[in-house]
Amino acid sequence: MNKLCRTCDTVKPVEGFFKHIRMKDGLSSQCKVCHQARTSAYQASNRERSRGYAVAWRENNRDKEKARNKKYREDNPDKKAASNKKWATNNPEKVRAINKEYTQSNQDKRSAWAAKYRASKLSATPEWLTQEHQDQILAKYAERDRITQETGIEHHVDHIFPLQGENICGLHVPWNLQIITATENMQKSNSY
Repeated sequence: MNKLCRTCDTVKPVEGFFKHIRMKDGLSSQCKVCHQARTSAYQASNRERSRGYAVAWRENNRDKEKARNKKYREDNPDKKAASNKKWATNNPEKVRAINKEYTQSNQDKRSAWAAKYRASKLSATPEWLTQEHQDQILAKYAERDRITQETGIEHHVDHIFPLQGENICGLHVPWNLQIITATENMQKSNSY
């Protein structure tokens, strides 16, 4: 079934019209394209007023807004992850501030995590490592510090195969270490 749009004077399928309960046929007299163009033009010329409506709606409908955002995150995990990554890349100072605030307010969790990591590192360091191997490990950390100082970008010494991986656990040995940026290391987490 088709309907004539009163704005663009074009006949379009009824799916191209929004519902409107006050109209005889239950559909708007304006097609979706024309309606959206009119709405965009209004919002552009009345930016502050439109923004005020949106803010007021969100404040009055917090539960609906939370549910809508949660559903979007669940339905679009890849888009959300990409959006978060882009935001973090564009706002490194804010990311550092958030991390610092979290660390300060969760000192107990941070200490527990650090102790667990040190323990796993100790148990992942084989007894058969020679002094030469130990020196190679120290050299990796010294190289990390040099690169960080030279570039001004924080680098970490990362375990290629993580010490606490889900399906595989690596060892704390020189050939399992690599130097990567702190951002890459945090994004990598316990994967390889």
